[in-house]
Amino acid sequence: MNEQTLLDEIFARMKSEGFALGTEQYEICRKSLDFLGFSYKRSEELEYGAVVDCSTLTSQSHWEGALIGIPFVADNQRQAVSGKIIASVDKMIPGDVLVKYPSLDASPDKTWNHVGLYLGRDHSGEQWLIESTSKTGVRLAKVAEFNAQGGIKRFSLTTEVFSTDAARNALTLASMVPKFGRLGVRQYIKSGGERPVHNGVDVYIQHGTPVFATEGGKRYANHLYLSKIGRLTLPFRL
Repeated sequence: MNEQTLLDEIFARMKSEGFALGTEQYEICRKSLDFLGFSYKRSEELEYGAVVDCSTLTSQSHWEGALIGIPFVADNQRQAVSGKIIASVDKMIPGDVLVKYPSLDASPDKTWNHVGLYLGRDHSGEQWLIESTSKTGVRLAKVAEFNAQGGIKRFSLTTEVFSTDAARNALTLASMVPKFGRLGVRQYIKSGGERPVHNGVDVYIQHGTPVFATEGGKRYANHLYLSKIGRLTLPFRL
């Protein structure tokens, strides 16, 4: 079976199980396919070019698919209290995150964990995920071969379809928000080891683009900053 046929089977079954176009689960999985064929490169930031590591694959798919922020490091995804623990692979739904190792000490280099994003079943019932590894880059793999010893986490919140204009418009901005520009992310300070929490969302736009306030309020210098790349920080919610 070729890759496209396999994906057609997975997404057809996904729809038949109630995860329709526009649900968080469907959109998260659909966004993950944008990374198929990318090479592996370990980084805490989403880099330009066709490179991505496993935890960026899972976090970016959640962000662009459903505006769900999850940790950017694999072992942090394992420990995240924002994720619901799923008891077994039989209980998974599309978009769930599988964790390879139960701890960093159990990983081969004792430094990095590994995660994959569950897609669903093919017509025969085989379960599939998408992952990024140093040996293969981004690929489809069988859940049984992944062997998720570190557990399964669910970060998606609802199976309702994104039906409002506000929600759909917000999702179109997701790809313009870098990982370190998101609400709640802990950002590096180059002068030291401190990583303060970022209390806003940075939307990067072209210089000269008009910016309109979403609601009334006072303007502060640190709330609005436009440079050559254009950097806008504002409260953000669906």
